[in-house]
Amino acid sequence: MLDHFEDTSELILSKSRQDRSFEKEKNRLDKTARDHLKTWNTNFRNMYRGHEIISFEEEQMWEYEGNEIQLIVDLVTVKDNAMCITDWKTNRTPKPRNNNAQLTSYIIWAEENYSQYEEFNSYFFYTKTGKKVENAITEMKKYSMKSQISEEAEIWRLK
Repeated sequence: MLDHFEDTSELILSKSRQDRSFEKEKNRLDKTARDHLKTWNTNFRNMYRGHEIISFEEEQMWEYEGNEIQLIVDLVTVKDNAMCITDWKTNRTPKPRNNNAQLTSYIIWAEENYSQYEEFNSYFFYTKTGKKVENAITEMKKYSMKSQISEEAEIWRLK
């Protein structure tokens, strides 16, 4: 994760080394990222000990009912035949997000693309506090989300 942060930081910096407001924003983002990495190391890394990382902040292309959809999934790991999908949140306090649409769509994507796994779980990880909250996704919510994706194909479609 630290390597990813450093690569991204350098890319942002290289875009505009002359702009002072840009430098100020970059410094603020650097501090925020360092704080999040500290929280990760303190609270989060041990929760995922033994997990294999499948992807980390990678763009995923997904074809659903003839529509190509782009997802950017923060973290996908596997342990003991269970896939864990984690979405980073920078909020200090968890908001009520049970059956969140974003994580529901990630679970649908994972079930279709990684059918070899028996279990699929999704979580929010609050980077400022280190709190991890499981997102319970019911079959009814997945059905509703699939219908929404089909109905809103133009919005979901990669342009």
